[in-house]
Amino acid sequence: APASADLLLTDPPYMTDVSVDIGEFAHSWLPLALSRIKTSGRAYVFIGAYPLELHAYLAVALAQPFTLANVLVWHYTNTLGPRPAMQYKQNWQAILYLYGPDAGPLDAPVMTEATTVHTIATPASSEGKNYDPWQKPIELARRFVLHSTRPGDLLIDPFAGTGTFLLAAADLGRKAIGCDCDPAKIAIATQRGCKTDA
Repeated sequence: APASADLLLTDPPYMTDVSVDIGEFAHSWLPLALSRIKTSGRAYVFIGAYPLELHAYLAVALAQPFTLANVLVWHYTNTLGPRPAMQYKQNWQAILYLYGPDAGPLDAPVMTEATTVHTIATPASSEGKNYDPWQKPIELARRFVLHSTRPGDLLIDPFAGTGTFLLAAADLGRKAIGCDCDPAKIAIATQRGCKTDA
């Protein structure tokens, strides 16, 4: 299929959630997904902050015809859980930011949003806003959609989960298409307002 999408915004499973080598997994989907993005388009790919995962995805991303411009950071402070004994507790996730050879400038007029570190709290389960343990904040999704697309542009998300990125795009007047292999997540996405093509 020819490249027709303007933005790849996705959150694939982390290395702790896949049954194959993370490098093999990254290579199995990222080049294909980027081949569907116009040369004027962009991509934001959320990945875990594990050293092996970073290494694997950087190797695959650097071999693509898109420019890997930054490794962005989503930083959050509202995390709980046990303190690791031999390492520091992670309170950030990486986001690979790539752009095509014909991409124009980013549309990020707010200086605090034009930095590589984005500090936004995780969706709060106590407020009924958390549909998945790895759910990303809709505010962060909206930010990246606004920075990289215009109304009417098409966003794709091959790991749509509970639909956060699709809903953010649709709310901003963009077209959005996504898929997921987990029927329970698709059901939640539908409850949240995503339409299914059954």
